[in-house]
Amino acid sequence: MIRSTVASISPLSTVYRASTGEDVMRIAPGRPRFNSLLISIFAIAGLLLATAGIYGSASYAVGLRTHEFGIRAALGARPGQVRSLVLRTAAGIAAAGIAFGLAGVSLLTRVLGDLLFEVAAVDPVTYGAAAAFLAIVVLVASYLPARRAMRVDPAASLR
Repeated sequence: MIRSTVASISPLSTVYRASTGEDVMRIAPGRPRFNSLLISIFAIAGLLLATAGIYGSASYAVGLRTHEFGIRAALGARPGQVRSLVLRTAAGIAAAGIAFGLAGVSLLTRVLGDLLFEVAAVDPVTYGAAAAFLAIVVLVASYLPARRAMRVDPAASLR
């Protein structure tokens, strides 16, 4: 019907793609949703890589400090104190990383605003939830190396 109407008004004009307003509105959110899906996939991949990196770094740091942990245990430090020492170190590094990340994302709100779907670019609840989630991920990734630090045998490390 659209083609015949356009042809009757202007015979030299051609209509290639004609669609209703409902069709356009149905297809319109497809691009932002795809962008959101793509960002989510990359975020999950980044989170997994970061978790593996945090675990590896914490494990390496515990391995370097095995002698220190053995001396602490020989001088009377309880295993829980050694564990909390490792976790406090990881928490401090995580706090610095989260602070830098929040500063960076606050600078990029204009760019992120176009890519977000059903979330405001400046949303303190989302920022707080993300920061808390990342802090938990860091503590969980650091927990296994901290447990290994707790089990250091003082006699073996002093040899």
